[in-house]
Amino acid sequence: MTRRYALRLVVATAVAVTLSARDLPAQGPFTEIQLSASAGLTWGGRLWSVVAQPVLVATVGPVTLLDTFALSRRLSPGLTAWLGFTKFSRPHIGFGAEVAWVAAGLETACGFAGQRARPDLSEANTAACGSVGMTGAVTSAIAALGTVALRARPRRDVSPYVKAGLGLAMLSGSFVNTGANYSTSGCPGCYKEIYAPDSRSFTWAGTLAAGLVFGGGLPVRFRVELRDFVLGLPAVTGPANPASSHPVPPTRIRAVHRIVLAMGFDLASGGPRRRRY
Repeated sequence: MTRRYALRLVVATAVAVTLSARDLPAQGPFTEIQLSASAGLTWGGRLWSVVAQPVLVATVGPVTLLDTFALSRRLSPGLTAWLGFTKFSRPHIGFGAEVAWVAAGLETACGFAGQRARPDLSEANTAACGSVGMTGAVTSAIAALGTVALRARPRRDVSPYVKAGLGLAMLSGSFVNTGANYSTSGCPGCYKEIYAPDSRSFTWAGTLAAGLVFGGGLPVRFRVELRDFVLGLPAVTGPANPASSHPVPPTRIRAVHRIVLAMGFDLASGGPRRRRY
């Protein structure tokens, strides 16, 4: 629902900027250089879930005993920040680049699904599943994006704008790896690996933003913005082999939206200045 409203706001702002830009008077050639710094809070969201992951309990003769875990992973809220550079060779269209740090902390939920293995040899699985649910991981993505900006009425006190960008992101950790340290009477310091780490370090990234600039025509400006960072993140699509010593589940890259409500400042050099009367 949040994503739907965010996209509606971006589209509505884009329409407003386009209509307003038509009212700008014709101007001669000029160049404006704009440096931006922004930060904001990122919403959380679901990443992946597996409803039935078999987990080895023990092998008794020819019989293999299995428990079944229900696993799900979410991206937790966090702080996101970015720096940008935009060059306006025309009053309302600019091209530039951004470097963004996108928070992507992980929260994993684990529970038993279906009937437990009998005889009851699952003390280790009970401890491991409980530990997985209490363990969080701190990850992030660093994105480098080329951007295009469209703005209206740059010399006014309030100027709406939209921005879009596309680029690459470097991932700081695994979004697939699942496991936990646990302790039982039979194993006081053990680790159970449910999913092995994925090897992906780079992925694609995009962004779409809409906002308002206050103090247009001044060298220092304040900005509020609603932004959607879109990251291609690996997501688990099914169970891994429970008998594997290094369980690698099937995965796919899915577009994950990180909605950010942000504030920032712009430093501008050149370009149009506020009119004096």
